[in-house]
Amino acid sequence: GTEAAHLAGIVRVTGEAQRTNDLRLIAPAMLGYALYLEQEAHLAEAEDVLETLLRVAGTRLATPDATVAWLRLGRVLRRATEFERATSAYAVAGRVAEATGDRQSVLLSRIGHCNVLYFQGNLPEAERGWRAILAEAFGARLGDIEAHAERGLGNVLARRGQPHLGAPHLWRAFELHEDETSQ
Repeated sequence: GTEAAHLAGIVRVTGEAQRTNDLRLIAPAMLGYALYLEQEAHLAEAEDVLETLLRVAGTRLATPDATVAWLRLGRVLRRATEFERATSAYAVAGRVAEATGDRQSVLLSRIGHCNVLYFQGNLPEAERGWRAILAEAFGARLGDIEAHAERGLGNVLARRGQPHLGAPHLWRAFELHEDETSQ
């Protein structure tokens, strides 16, 4: 099935990475497998795959792949309610992205942190974070990030007992998402 295909791909690219002495080749296969495991709710296994990728490839990992790995690790840890570790992973992702000027990934790391705050029940701080991200995304014309921020802000306002204030943000998020699956 799907898992066997992922594992076969990892074995194939691991051989190629060893043959060429280029560990960066394993990142797409490992990231894909971790995403599959996360979607199947195998969070401990997804965490293990991501941590293995970061440990084995280390500084040889291409910066965009390292950023994605840290962001996904943060998401997996958040979903597993490992909030402190998720916050740390999101912070590392933000620092890696900042070092290369990847503004979108910096904002994605901040989105991850807002999600942690939200699920911890720190709604006032989550709201402040969402508003800051929204303002920055709007100014930078980052529509996808703006959509995430609108949805986050709408949800936090609704959870704080202000659905009438949250609804316009949720509608705006719907409008901003470019693909139908995100809507």
